[in-house]
Amino acid sequence: MLTPHAVLIGLLTGAVWWDIRYRRIPNALIVTGLVLGVLSATLKLGDINLPQAIIGAFIGFGFFIVPYAFGRLGAGDVKLLAMAGLFLGPLATCKAALYAMMAGGGLALFYWAVMQTGKGNAVGIRRKDLPYALAISMGVAVEMLT
Repeated sequence: MLTPHAVLIGLLTGAVWWDIRYRRIPNALIVTGLVLGVLSATLKLGDINLPQAIIGAFIGFGFFIVPYAFGRLGAGDVKLLAMAGLFLGPLATCKAALYAMMAGGGLALFYWAVMQTGKGNAVGIRRKDLPYALAISMGVAVEMLT
């Protein structure tokens, strides 16, 4: 039987693939995750109950809505962390968001360094925007492993 965390890892993996390839996260993936997260919490398949899951989703949304409002993140990134919050609960979502921001900083430095060499196109970096689903996934993974 799949655990809620295994389902979340699968959803995040799909989001990373889409974000790297197309620089967007499909709403269908987010909606699927929302439904599965609510179902998981309602049926108590994981460690959190439905109220904790909903609070986790609001916390995830809240962490990234301000950068989105200033044009620094895409709407898919905001929705992705909110979706992950359904599976993680409040405290784990806070930690995952902080880890994601650290990973995002490292990713930004990597992209900047590659672009400075003039070899961005050679390694597949064609645009300045970051596939932030990768940073979010790394943050969630670190939180789940600690």
